[in-house]
Amino acid sequence: MTNFTHNIKNFGSIGRIIGATIAVGGLIYESGRLSQKVDNLIPIVHAHDEEQKSIRDTLYNIHGDICKNTQKLESIDEDIKIIKKSLTKNKL
Repeated sequence: MTNFTHNIKNFGSIGRIIGATIAVGGLIYESGRLSQKVDNLIPIVHAHDEEQKSIRDTLYNIHGDICKNTQKLESIDEDIKIIKKSLTKNKL
């Protein structure tokens, strides 16, 4: 009976070792899998940043053009007022 109990204790120890090994192996596998997912996301993030930069540059260009056109329209409006004043003075 002592030999049997000794064997049962050994199986218990071996079972714990196997369980711990499986748990550690699972953790290593999951960390590797998550690392691979992060590595796959990095190029996507860089591409998104480049796209955002391109969109931002386009918006700045559009804003600059609109500001130029606004200034031109204000200048034309002032010219029209000057012409109108000169025409009304000539009629009087």
